[in-house]
Amino acid sequence: MSSPHPHACILMLIAIGCAVLTGCVPSLVQLDSFGLDPSAMAKEGDWAPYPNEFLATVPVGDGPSALAYTPDGSQVWVANMFDDSVTIFQTSDHSIASIIAGGDGPVGVAFSPDGARAYVVTYYGCSLQVIDTADGSLIAVIPVSDLSYDPLGLLASPDGSRVYVANHYSSRVAVVDTAELAVAQQIAVPGRPEGMALTPDGKVLYVANLWNVLRIDTESLAVTNEITAGSFTIPVTITAMGDLLYVGNSRSDSVSVISTAGDTVLATVPAIDCPQALALTPDGEYLFVANHDAGTVTVIETATNAVVETIPSGTDNLSMPYAVAISPDGSSAYVANWRHDTVTILLGEPPAPQVLTVEMVLGDGAAETVINTRSRGMIEAVVATTDTFDVADVDVPTVNLAGAPVASRGKSGKLHAEFVDVDFDGDMDLVLKFRVPDLQIASDATEVVLGGLTTEGEKFTAAAAVTVTAR
Repeated sequence: MSSPHPHACILMLIAIGCAVLTGCVPSLVQLDSFGLDPSAMAKEGDWAPYPNEFLATVPVGDGPSALAYTPDGSQVWVANMFDDSVTIFQTSDHSIASIIAGGDGPVGVAFSPDGARAYVVTYYGCSLQVIDTADGSLIAVIPVSDLSYDPLGLLASPDGSRVYVANHYSSRVAVVDTAELAVAQQIAVPGRPEGMALTPDGKVLYVANLWNVLRIDTESLAVTNEITAGSFTIPVTITAMGDLLYVGNSRSDSVSVISTAGDTVLATVPAIDCPQALALTPDGEYLFVANHDAGTVTVIETATNAVVETIPSGTDNLSMPYAVAISPDGSSAYVANWRHDTVTILLGEPPAPQVLTVEMVLGDGAAETVINTRSRGMIEAVVATTDTFDVADVDVPTVNLAGAPVASRGKSGKLHAEFVDVDFDGDMDLVLKFRVPDLQIASDATEVVLGGLTTEGEKFTAAAAVTVTAR
């Protein structure tokens, strides 16, 4: 059996050699009839806050080396390198829906933004398989390299117009035009590329090779910068905002945190054991790291860059997790265990949206404000500064009261928004005015809700009791 990664064979032999020499071969763990691993089951809260329980460790094909959720999160496709198959899970019940042909050594999976097409890249076939996700039929086979084995990385652009294939041994990135179903260009990238990440606007491609990370302008397809991280940089991922890039350093056993603004390393998270894959939770609060040599998944809190949990993957520390993916809603995560030919499924509650409740005084400050829907005038709302909320952070144009935007001042377009110390406590409050005819309020409503965003994108809300009349 050969390996999808040029260094994985060495790592595997070292691990097996250790087991033979020291007698530390773990005992086999039996799975129950549902595929659950009783000895590895985590109790709720054992590795809170995210996710919070094992579901199962499920056998798949031979050598699962990549996996990905469909854009709508309804399926997970697992590329099985050594039996040339793709296992498709239905996430509604986490069952195997089907198994389809994946070409000669599938090692990467990606999807078009609408989920209509799947892209599967093959290591031995040196080609990109284009598959119709509706029926699993093959649409096209696109050659991406002239070598006998080469591709190891795959990435689809946010707009769906391109697919990028990292050809490891030829040190090139193939740029595939998805409309023409052909390679448009090959980008020369030194150092044997593998991991790739795109900024959300698709304008910058980051490519990790064995020694550093290359920044590529996707318009000119030119390398514009080289970033030194750790040693043997393999996996990379980028935040939804595109401001931070995370890079796994498989030889130096760490994760580098890089600012995309200046391509500078901001922090290095140690105590990772050969990071092979990375995945961010949808809210960006946690980074999952598949530790190839430890058989675990490390969870890093991105706010502090601290390791908060280490999760076993598979039934022992020789499972060699090779890929990890998190669902679009954050409700589950799948981990591909390359040596055990299994997938570990983790469940968790989707991250609850963080909404800050703020203090508001409506109208004249009465316990219950009367709103006359026939009025052509305006109603005033005062949002207070408190110990936990500063109105200076409010993004005023985003604020609405019962669906009505902040009123503007005639032709000037300036909003009716003023900072005034209304309660004389030394802190400025925000006085806003809204046109009554703009309020979207039912005749039997008993409260109105004010909502908006801060300049950092955080949601806030406030409510006030009302009586609605139409006099």
